[in-house]
Amino acid sequence: AVFLVGSKGLYHSEDESVVQRGYGTAPGVKTNNMAVSPDEALAMEQLKTLVKPGDRVMNDRNDGSNWMYAIAGVQPVAGHYDDSDMAPEIDMLSVMFNQYDTNPLVRAAVAKLRITYVIVDTGFLRGWNTRSPGLTNLQNADFLTKVYANPDSTIYRLTPPAGLAG
Repeated sequence: AVFLVGSKGLYHSEDESVVQRGYGTAPGVKTNNMAVSPDEALAMEQLKTLVKPGDRVMNDRNDGSNWMYAIAGVQPVAGHYDDSDMAPEIDMLSVMFNQYDTNPLVRAAVAKLRITYVIVDTGFLRGWNTRSPGLTNLQNADFLTKVYANPDSTIYRLTPPAGLAG
């Protein structure tokens, strides 16, 4: 009884608020604050129609896009929330992907990992997360073509300028 009172009902209300955020069932919960919003899931389903087997999608591990494999069977570059057990190329791309057109190391990593598309989602898994530096300012990149967008996600196809393919 002491534990039940001391834990405020076995932390029921705290756990409920965390779980509810993931499902968006509470009144007033904004769906774009979910780990994966309905629009983000729609974008991931769109990836399934675009990405060839064996190719990967550049993504930000902080925005929920690492769930694309579970949702749509498409392999993300960053498949974990943290950077444990990540290949050095993946870590480098999270910082420098937006330098594709000027950095041969980035192009080599993109070719090695078979990256053909990029997805950028609007929300973040944790309130303190920010966009990975390598995925900032992509909207005007000459090497990307926007192929899909909805309020929560944007998908780009990698379209290297002539002479920069790999």
